[in-house]
Amino acid sequence: MTMRRNILRRTAAGLTAAVMIISAGFVQTASGAEQTAAERVYTVTANLYVPGELNTQLPGVTAYMTNPDNPLGIVPAEMPKGHTFVSAAPTVPVEENAELTVAADGSMTLDLLVPNPVFTLQSIGGGTNAEILDIVRDDQIYAVPDNSVSRNGRITDLTIALKDRSGKYIFSQCTEFPTLLGVDWTVPLTLQVDFSTVPEEVPGTLDTPDVQSGFSDIPDGAWYAEAVSYVKKNGLMNGVSADRFGGTEKTTRGMIVTILYRLAGSPSVAAQGEEWYAEGQSWAVAQGISDGSSMTGNITREQLVTMLWRYAGGDSADEGGLSSYADVNELSDFARQAMSWAIEKGVISGSDGGRLNPKGNATRAELAAVLMRFHKL
Repeated sequence: MTMRRNILRRTAAGLTAAVMIISAGFVQTASGAEQTAAERVYTVTANLYVPGELNTQLPGVTAYMTNPDNPLGIVPAEMPKGHTFVSAAPTVPVEENAELTVAADGSMTLDLLVPNPVFTLQSIGGGTNAEILDIVRDDQIYAVPDNSVSRNGRITDLTIALKDRSGKYIFSQCTEFPTLLGVDWTVPLTLQVDFSTVPEEVPGTLDTPDVQSGFSDIPDGAWYAEAVSYVKKNGLMNGVSADRFGGTEKTTRGMIVTILYRLAGSPSVAAQGEEWYAEGQSWAVAQGISDGSSMTGNITREQLVTMLWRYAGGDSADEGGLSSYADVNELSDFARQAMSWAIEKGVISGSDGGRLNPKGNATRAELAAVLMRFHKL
């Protein structure tokens, strides 16, 4: 169903029809989702790729089928939004390139463009936590440079049922035809989906979210609008002023310990100092959540999830899911268990097209989204 909307939207001649199909029965919510009485549609980052450890031609290099870049300089007719074509191997993930439909019962369907015209996808299946629902193929001829070997058509679009929010889906039965090699590959493919812009849905209910946050600096359709409303309503965060939330501003360690202190019910504590964060700081140190240092310093994503993990009890987590993230080696040892837990629980699902960005500073908008998911556990 959403696959049809995608195809029509990408066809210039069918633009009017596409808008009609999208708009009929839809309203635009402040969370940026298109909504009907039966579903919500979100723009997400999703990348289909050959993991570097399975790449026999370029060992250790991850190759993305959702990236149209190729060394032959062939520019496909359909490109991911905002992507600048480069005549090189497709080694960089793309962003905001797919549509995720969440139905009233919580089921999720992903519509994905597969644009690479050289690293061609011929077949895909064998998913354990995802199922291919629909495939669109073109009728072009894809051949090696001397035309001695070719294949008729390739897969250009996929509709995929996602059975969980793990963010990682492996398809074991795949065939790829790289035209530079002229032979079929049967290499398993991994699909990475970033759920950071998709709020947890309540099965059976699709009422318009309460996003009347009262802050003037939250644009209409901002992806974090619902989260801001939620954290304000539940007393987890306030604005930086009476009418500003400050979504792009960085978050400090003092803010986090104060938020968790409030979440714990603001128990009586002997504060060490007069600073606004003193009570939260003393409480967090006593609870083993923080060492109490650098309260005015910006907090990184790995530090944030570590504090949340400790607050939640510090349960052990399977670290196997970390290997699918390209920058896992940037993750500090102290944060490995916490990040594994956060991914497993859906508190965080990566950013920048399948990267953890562990050393990146968390913005207030990102914090609101993370806190909303954490609070709903």
